[in-house]
Parts: sequence; structure tokens; C-alpha cells
Amino acid sequence: MQSEEFYSRIRQAAVLESQARYDTFAALHKNILAEFETAVCSIDETRAESASSDGRSIKQVVGHIMEWDRYMIQAAGEYLSGVQNAQLMSFKGYHPLEGETRDFASINSFNAFQAAAQADQPWEQIQSRAITFARILYRLFTTPGLLDAPLLDATAPTKLAFPGGVRLKSNDGWQLWMIVMEHEGVEHMHDLAPR
Repeated sequence: MQSEEFYSRIRQAAVLESQARYDTFAALHKNILAEFETAVCSIDETRAESASSDGRSIKQVVGHIMEWDRYMIQAAGEYLSGVQNAQLMSFKGYHPLEGETRDFASINSFNAFQAAAQADQPWEQIQSRAITFARILYRLFTTPGLLDAPLLDATAPTKLAFPGGVRLKSNDGWQLWMIVMEHEGVEHMHDLAPR
């Protein structure tokens, strides 16, 4: 999805009442998930090892999205349990598959940790997990009774930031949903899109 279209749709949705915003986000997420799955499934092992626009391999880019999605699933669990401000919002409380819970100083330190952890993972494993975690997040946000509009409204107040410095009042749960869609559908899609 083109970034201009994505941010325009999110800005329009952000000012709607909660249920209308939820319905708009859900429809947008459905499209983004379909595009993300198509893109990731189209990547073969040779392309996975090729360089992305930022110098990482395509495999590392997909692995990066995969682990952020897994971290966001953990944050979703916090919201579902009544927490108003998930630890992810301050790069804390990440649970690796093996080892101790970790905190990170920044986005870059999280990304560096994941790049090192995934260096020897086979492409098929990263590809499969990336799709699985993306689908789980979609279900968490779009299944009635889970991360629904009232729950998202009950999370800590924040502001959604848009290119150009526009900031709109919102809540952490809505921000998390926007980040999921932005990451899977906009931020890295120029590297992942089928060729």
C-alpha cells in the first residue's frame, strides 16, 4: 500500500467515533494482511538472501517484521488482561522464545538483537512464522470480544503521529494497531512487494 493512501485513511478513521474507527481499521487491516501474505509468499530463498534497500537481507527484513509482530502479540495480551500501557511502548518486557525477558534502549537495539538472533534461521522458518504472527495479530484485532473498540479506548491516552507533524488524540491500543498495519503494509513493502 502506498504510504500516502495509508496515512490518509488512518487520519480519516482516527476522528470517527470508536466503532466506526474500529470498522475502518479492520477493513484496512484485512487488505494489508492480504498484501503482506502475498508479498512474503512470493519471496524464494534466493531473493530472501538478496539485499534490501537498507542493506539488510530481505530475510532479515521479514524476520524483523516477524519479531515486531510477536512483540505486539505480547502487548496485545497485556491489553487483554486489563493493562492500559503495554511494556512494548517503552521497549520493555520482550519475551524471546528462549532466555530471559529483555528490555531495550531503543528500536535500533531491538532490531540489532533480532538481526543477530535470526542470522542462522532458515528462510522457510522465518517466512512461515512471519505469516503466522501477522494472521494472529489480525485475528486479535478483528475478532469480536478481543481487542475491540471499547478495550482499545480503555488503554492509556496517547497521540497518533503522522508524516508532516500531524498528531491526533488517541489511545495506546489504537496506536499499536496503526503500528502493526504501518509496519506490515507500508514501511517495508517496497522491499517485499512481488517482482
